[in-house]
Amino acid sequence: MTDLFEKEAKEAAALLGVELTNPLTPEVRKAIERALELMSRTYNDTTLALLKDKLEQGLEEGAGLSELKDLVRQVYEFSDEVRAEQVARTEAFRIANGATKEAWKQTGVVKSIKWYTAADERVCEFCAPLHGKVVSIEEGFFGKGETVTGSEGGKLDLYYSDVDYPPLHVSCRCYIRPEEISLE
Repeated sequence: MTDLFEKEAKEAAALLGVELTNPLTPEVRKAIERALELMSRTYNDTTLALLKDKLEQGLEEGAGLSELKDLVRQVYEFSDEVRAEQVARTEAFRIANGATKEAWKQTGVVKSIKWYTAADERVCEFCAPLHGKVVSIEEGFFGKGETVTGSEGGKLDLYYSDVDYPPLHVSCRCYIRPEEISLE
């Protein structure tokens, strides 16, 4: 993750014609560690909750040991085949967008950033209204604990972390770009 962060940060600064020698400040390294710990804890908590639900359901239906074993296998197969890819994709986007924002912050020339969606038919109801939203480089888009209302009226509770930059949710494909740049 640190390699990805450093690469993305240097590319983001290069877009502005600035060279960053060391985007991996001690604060950034700590933030990456905290993000990885949060991701691991959340992944494990979700797996435990899935196991609990499946086993409780199986026991309520009178499943025997063989059926319970199959239910456990299903949870792990789902986690290996589906959730692992979702987490990897989401966290790669999180690191890339975080590196981009941090690099622009370090240059001192980017004053605000703008949220962009993938602008296709797969954009969700929560991200669609965010397309074009601008915040200061020092601000985030949402705080942990806030609720985002989608364009179709759905509600998304932000329990994972602050949303200083995309992703907003698992498998989110949104990204940021500089909005206001000042060379003064």
